[in-house]
This record gives sequence, C-alpha cells and structure tokens, in this order.
Amino acid sequence: MIQCLFIRVDAGGETGLGHLARVSVFADYAKQLEIPVKFLVGNTNMLPEAVLRKYECIQIGNHESESADAIACESIVSQRKNCLILLDSYKLGKGWESKMQCCGQVMVIDDLKRQHAYDSFLLDYFPTRAPQDYPDSNPNKLMLGLKYFPISNNLQHRLLKKRSGLLLSFGGGAGNQFALECLKVLHDQWNEPLTVTWLGGKYSSLSWWKNSSINITCIEHTSHIEDLYFSHQVCLGAGGVSQWERIWCQLPSLVWQVADNQLENFNYLREASFSGVEPISDLPTENSDWLNILDKWLNQSPALPDIGISALATERVFEKLMNYEQELDFKVYSKSLFRALYQLQVIPGIREHFNNPEKPTWQEHLDWSMNLMNSENRRGWLVYYDDNAIGWLQLVDEQGSEQVSILIDPEYQGRGFGTKILEYAKREAKFGVLTAQVKEENLVSKALFCKQGYKAVSKENYQWELS
Repeated sequence: MIQCLFIRVDAGGETGLGHLARVSVFADYAKQLEIPVKFLVGNTNMLPEAVLRKYECIQIGNHESESADAIACESIVSQRKNCLILLDSYKLGKGWESKMQCCGQVMVIDDLKRQHAYDSFLLDYFPTRAPQDYPDSNPNKLMLGLKYFPISNNLQHRLLKKRSGLLLSFGGGAGNQFALECLKVLHDQWNEPLTVTWLGGKYSSLSWWKNSSINITCIEHTSHIEDLYFSHQVCLGAGGVSQWERIWCQLPSLVWQVADNQLENFNYLREASFSGVEPISDLPTENSDWLNILDKWLNQSPALPDIGISALATERVFEKLMNYEQELDFKVYSKSLFRALYQLQVIPGIREHFNNPEKPTWQEHLDWSMNLMNSENRRGWLVYYDDNAIGWLQLVDEQGSEQVSILIDPEYQGRGFGTKILEYAKREAKFGVLTAQVKEENLVSKALFCKQGYKAVSKENYQWELS
C-alpha cells in the first residue's frame, strides 16, 4: 500500500507549467485515496500560490548534478516507508531514479524515449509508443499509450456545457513569447467582442494593450485545466502533450511547436490530420489566414475524434502501481553468493526451528557451502526480491523423492514469498514426490506447507510429504 506520494517536479519561466499540470492530476487522485502528497521542488518561489496552498511543498534547492539532487530528495523521502516517488522532469533521469529506488517505488513520466532505470515504472502516453521504444526498461512496469493519459475522472458530464471565448495555453518559457505574438495579431486585427483567457499570462506583459473589444483574463495556474478546456470554444496553444487533453475535451485548437521536445508530438498531429486541430508551422503574421480559421471555429466548432483517452486513466495507473507484484529472482548457489547467504543465516531468530539453531561461524558456513557445491544430490538457490537476498531454497535428492527446506528473512515473512518459493520447488523437482521436515511447534511453517498440499506422514521425525 502506498503510504506517501512524493512528486519531484519543477515549474516556472524556463520549465513552463506542463509538468506541474500533469502531476497535479495524480496529486489530486492520491488525495482522494487519503494518501499524503509532498511536492519536492528546486525553488518553491516558482510555484503558483494555488499549489502552495493545497499541498506541502518542500524546497530542495537547485543542484548541478543528478546525484546531488537525489541526495537532497533522499534525505526527505527516506523518513517514510512504502513511498511512491513520481518524477516528471527532463533534467533528471536514469541516475537519479537508481539512487531513489532505495527509498521506494519510482514512477517516471516521459514522452521522449529517454533511458530509465530498469525497475522504474514508466508512463509514456504518446499514441504510437511501444515496448521496443524502451528496451532497457522492465516490460512489466511500462504504461504506454493514451489509455494512461492522466486526466480527472469526473468530467464526462461537462461535455454539454456551453462554451465561449478563446483560450491561450502555451505554457511558460518560449511559450510566453508565442502567446504575446498571437495577442499582438488579435490586438491589431480583431475588432469584434471576444473574451480571451491567457493561462500562465501576466497582466504586466500587456501594458501596451488598447483593444477595448477584447476582454483578457490572466490565470497564473490551475490544477484543473480541464475546467478551462470545457468552457472555451477555441484554443491557441503549444503542440505538446497538452493537445491530447484538448482533443478529449472536444476543444478545437490551433497549435504551434514552441519547444524542441514537442517536435514528435507536433509532427504526429500534422500527419494524422485530426478534424478540429490545425498545426501551424510559423508564427502568425498580419497576412496569415489563421484568423479566418479562428473566425470559422468560433462560429461553428468542428467535431474532434475519439482518440482513446479515458477518464479512468489515473485510476488505471494507481491500480497498476498498487497491485504490481514483483517476481522473485532465484539465483543458483555459487561462490559469489556465499557472503549473501551467510548474512541471511546470522539474522537473529532466523534459525529458531533449525535442528542446530546456533549461528554458524564464517568458516563453518564456508565448509557447508563447499560441500553443497561439490554434492551431486543437493541443489540450492538464493532468493532475491528487489535486489535484496530475502530467502533460501534447498532440494536434497533422497532416491525417488527430494527434501525441500526453505529460509525467509523475518522482515519479508507474511508477504506470500514462502508460497512462491514452494511453488518454485515444485517446478524444479526431479521426481513426483517432495518431502519436508516441519517441527510441531513451528506453526507458521505448518500452515504454509499445509496450504501447498503437504501432509504429515510421520510425527516422530516431523516428516511431511507432497505427491
């Protein structure tokens, strides 16, 4: 169970607000599940007031390297158990993820096919994305395509809401310049009454404005951008991933590529020729015909296609995160594993039900290990979970049957690993019969072996059998 959601994200003039808008959907959903949410940001002064009021935002400082950023985050995240760490940043990647995985599960939002740590959950909602685009990632942790696009799950009924006005949604950074260029063209050429909402805009940028026909509202940030998409008739905006939200909300759009990381998305929109989406390569000028298109769409909005986005996407992501069950890794015992098994053998209380409950010395363990390695009738596996040695399995050939013995780190008991180890023993068995020694007072092991179908055949030597 996820007990805390940490979100590593930045926003501001250079970064824009797109990353913040995406992770806000996850933050809101986690809050519905009563999961505490904490934002980790380089500079909290760059966050909108709405976010600062709603969530705990922790400033970690701006760092030159992934390693330094991860150390700053780790000092905070390591104080909580069972954490999910959500990363949405083009500046941080594989190295940061690897360092943070010691603190909890890591999920990354990406749409540029970058390399990531193998065990990170990876969310990329580009429509044509496929597992082969991420060959170095765990295929069981990939969430690809628009069905995972994060969008609020209670908005279906708003599709019939009456729309009016024009929305400018270019994000920050270079997007502000595009928004101003569009506003200048509107200022000079549009003389009819019009309401314009500039998301991310500032009134201080419009000191030159004199067009009284156009009523402009500037909104610094919203964590529910869909409210704006459902209430406006047309959008002028960037051709990045936000366009998928606009299509889902049936908002016709004129779009430009305003950043290098939007190129793939912009080209896809242009090649797909979606009704209601007009990709424009160049900035508007006084001679451009985009005003004619805008005029047409304000009077008769074209229907947009169904592209497979679901209001259940956020729910779908959390369901995968919470229900994901990592496979155990069974490593055949070898000299390189001697030390790891010894560390398991000397955990206090772990040998309580052994015939010899005393901790072995290192030399005793070496002698025992070498005997196993040289034996023709004994096989052993060290069991790993999430790169940690958590158990041991041994099978001993007894002429027509095999005796199974297992060991599990107390910290990992009660999580179903014993069942998985015994199931693996069944698959590896050479014969049709498995036996085990289970002491009468070892109630936990008795319940485990019983559940797997073993039956007691001799109380004198604690013999159980599965056939």
